[in-house]
Amino acid sequence: MIDPITSQVIKDSLEAISEEMSKTVERTAVHPLFNEVHDYSTGVFFYSGSDVRLVARATAIPVHIFASILSVEAMLDEFQDDIHEGDVVMLNDPYYGGTHHADWTVMKPVFFEGKPVLFPSVRAHMADFGGPVPGGYNPEARDIWQEALRIPPIKVYEKGEPRQDVLDWILANTRIPQVLRGDLAAMFGACNLAERRVLELFSKYGGETVNESIEYTLDYAEKRFRAEVSRWPDGEYTASSILDHDSQGNYDLEVRATVNISGDDLSVDFSGTSPETPGFVNSPFGNTASWVYTALCSVLPDDIPINSGVFRSVKITAPESSVVNPLPPAPCMFSTVVIGGDIGTATMKALEKAIPDKVGTVSLNYCLCTTYGHDSRYGEMFVTIEYGNTLVAAGGTEGEDGWGGWPAPMCGLIYSTVEMMEIQFPFFYHEYEYVKDTAAAGQWRGVPGFSMKRESVRDTSMINVALTGVRNSSPGFSGGHNGASSRYILNWGSPEQVEVLESAANTPSPPGSIIATFKGGGGGWGDPLKRDPNQVLEDVLDDFISRENAERDYGVVINRDLTIDIDATRERRDQKAS
Repeated sequence: MIDPITSQVIKDSLEAISEEMSKTVERTAVHPLFNEVHDYSTGVFFYSGSDVRLVARATAIPVHIFASILSVEAMLDEFQDDIHEGDVVMLNDPYYGGTHHADWTVMKPVFFEGKPVLFPSVRAHMADFGGPVPGGYNPEARDIWQEALRIPPIKVYEKGEPRQDVLDWILANTRIPQVLRGDLAAMFGACNLAERRVLELFSKYGGETVNESIEYTLDYAEKRFRAEVSRWPDGEYTASSILDHDSQGNYDLEVRATVNISGDDLSVDFSGTSPETPGFVNSPFGNTASWVYTALCSVLPDDIPINSGVFRSVKITAPESSVVNPLPPAPCMFSTVVIGGDIGTATMKALEKAIPDKVGTVSLNYCLCTTYGHDSRYGEMFVTIEYGNTLVAAGGTEGEDGWGGWPAPMCGLIYSTVEMMEIQFPFFYHEYEYVKDTAAAGQWRGVPGFSMKRESVRDTSMINVALTGVRNSSPGFSGGHNGASSRYILNWGSPEQVEVLESAANTPSPPGSIIATFKGGGGGWGDPLKRDPNQVLEDVLDDFISRENAERDYGVVINRDLTIDIDATRERRDQKAS
């Protein structure tokens, strides 16, 4: 029987391997989606002979790494006994191991005693990969073939040798082949490095000890998760999250989640959810499961390992032909953020009824802008995602205000810097900052909303926009207020100024034109009248809120000399509470 100390050492070693993979990608990839924003995830998966399990991951995006379990399963299903040392397999098919076309998964089997046992993997958001719209986000798509190149599990290396014909075919289906070539090389290199490190681990401890340690870690995670669930009150808890639209004329799409807790058993049922739609927001099952796990893992104690031991303890029911389990060829490019975020939010709102002290914002909402064009400085095409208009989503949770920008489950992402964006693309940023009086009120407030103004310079670009969180903004929890509504304006400040309420496809952005966005932040947590008046004063001093809003939202009266009027505050709070 394996001892716990050895198991912990091997677990930590696999996580260190995952982190080394991540640093390899960061330092060698080409596009800023990788080397700045970190829109990729790395991990190590284990094949027991009957099923695939996530055993280790670096700081990662949950929807990437959790869904990669299905990627490894698809590879094993496709190739079965035709998997060899030196093989590298890649896929992006949303209905066969993927979630949406943009996320490509690269996997390399590591063998022990002639059998593939461990699978280092990188899943990353690629900048461009074919299809009618650069970047793949096509608001006008009516099926997956109108989104991008669909890649089932395919070998890009076979027995250590590159399949150049396959790689050439892939590179022929992108507008930026040199960039894609470099980013793929970074992913391949990370998997090669992980293979060497895993073989060193096998050599040091022996394959049986490594395998037994993995099983121990998975069992430990399951026991800890079940012990945590057993402390939650039994019951059936139902909640919904509403998505504004699908860009095809369908509105207020509902994700309905019912969380059932019975002892240490937990299930999530999405019966009653809206049917699949013609628009590009449908969520394949792997994406749906990932967002459920994201919500659940967000409420767990930090010392519970996040691996398949947790996941195998959860039963998920997602009706076929619904927006959370569509049938091909329903389009799904936008699903990893919406309606994915609504899946996480509906699950979290259901959990709020059982464990209100543990819940908080889990999703992003989204203000999407992909931009493509020709940069005359470099004589090359470019394709990029503008992250500056979707940064802020962090909500409050018990004991903590929303901080920084991304919500906690997505904090593996990093902000792209304005200076690097201006160097790499024909943009100039006029504004990139928090907006006063936009933070969702609560005992613990959400992050303020964020304003961006970006000008096209030198060259005409083309942009694609999809905006959510206008009518249905990020919800508050346990009495906290909802986040502010988002806005998106094209040709800001000009006679051609127009506000986008849903989406816009293939829209020119000539030199001198400005896009202006406001992204609402996450929701607050708890009754705003219970917020410490000194914290309210700090927010006023930090210019997050005005004196007027301090009184309106929190009942805190602040004098002109920026001191708290204690008596007036007590009276005002009593009035608001009555």
